[in-house]
Amino acid sequence: IDSSFITTLPDTWAINKRFIMLAINRWNDIYERVLLGGLTCDSDDYYNSEQNMNAIYLPKYSKEKPLYIGFFNTVDLYEKRLATELSERWPTGDPQAGDEKFDSATVLFAGIPEYAAMAQQLNPTELSGVVKKFYSSAGDTIHLFGARHMRFVGEGLLAIFVDNQDTESVNHGLRAARTALGLVDSSRAMRQYTATQFAGRNLPPFNVTVALHSGAVTLTHIAEDPLYGTPAQILPVGEAINVTMAMLKASKGQKWAITASAAMLRSVTGGVKTGGRAMLDMPGGSAPLDAAELTGLAL
Repeated sequence: IDSSFITTLPDTWAINKRFIMLAINRWNDIYERVLLGGLTCDSDDYYNSEQNMNAIYLPKYSKEKPLYIGFFNTVDLYEKRLATELSERWPTGDPQAGDEKFDSATVLFAGIPEYAAMAQQLNPTELSGVVKKFYSSAGDTIHLFGARHMRFVGEGLLAIFVDNQDTESVNHGLRAARTALGLVDSSRAMRQYTATQFAGRNLPPFNVTVALHSGAVTLTHIAEDPLYGTPAQILPVGEAINVTMAMLKASKGQKWAITASAAMLRSVTGGVKTGGRAMLDMPGGSAPLDAAELTGLAL
């Protein structure tokens, strides 16, 4: 595009926000799947999926016929409409009823740093197979160590660990650390699998990176949507969620497999081994975050 996503749409890389995207002209032309890139040399200056699809399709590129595209943020409009409809149907009741609030929890966010590069080398079926194979194993690991909640965010995986009666013997921070180490170990097997399965395709080595941070988290229970009938779901919210997801991007230059914040490490003092330490420059003008590389268990 004749611009930069990093400067004009910072939410696309800072918080992985996706918009409804439409071509403004050439609607009747032949379409093709594309990956949009910005003018800067930053590796995050790209856009590869929209709000309602996991890919982008636009009229085929033509040097003689410039294409114009629009990004539309309709979230506020939908929320206002939803609030009006709900207030008319259910005028009373506590909107926070059923929510689970945890003053202390550990948030894990894992991602595949070479996902975009792999998407360029593999067709959608092949890429889907690789992602499903890894995250199927990852889901088993997260369940094994007693995560309270797990969900996918884009191509990343978010898990929440809290203390409860079933896990009192091992605190949430240590269980999250064990999970992170398990995910990194699983990625080694996936690296061998992709190297063998797609030999000669020049795929980048398969890796997974993980961020860990501790803080307050609320699991918001969202009832079935009365307008469209979508099923009930749980949405994790809180500053700890945002910090953890931003940490993964901020730690990219450190080349660490597992990045743990100082807040998380304090909850597992003496229980883990650490390597390098750095002050991470967080997006959005936030203060730098004290973090370290988590390399193993001390027990």
